[in-house]
Order: sequence, then structure tokens, then C-alpha cells
Amino acid sequence: MATMSFIVPDDLKKAFDKAYHGQNKSAVMTELIKESIEKEVRKRTPPPHFAGQIKEMGDVINTLSTED
Repeated sequence: MATMSFIVPDDLKKAFDKAYHGQNKSAVMTELIKESIEKEVRKRTPPPHFAGQIKEMGDVINTLSTED
């Protein structure tokens, strides 16, 4: 495992400690970093082709109509 160090404003540190009181802060930070990485990757990944989107919408509509 690696160690990361960050300098953050005092008010942010206090808010973090309050929000995640009693939890494993390393585990919380690991999860937050993973979510941030996934969000950044999604943001940089080109959207699927329009035809793929239409197919997905049709699949959803078919699923919804068969649930009735």
C-alpha cells in the first residue's frame, strides 16, 4: 500500500472528521478516490455511438413493456 499526504483547509478537515466520525478514514478516502477516478474516466470517455444509444433505449422500453 502507498501513503498519500494532502494539505487541506482546517474547516474541510473538521467537516470530514465530523461527517465520517467513527469510520475508518483511510477506507473512506479510498472509496472517495475510487469514485472520483471513475467519474473522471467517464467524463473523458467518448459517449457511445448514437445507434447504440437507440438500441439501449429500445431494450429499456421492451423491458418496461414486458413488466406490465
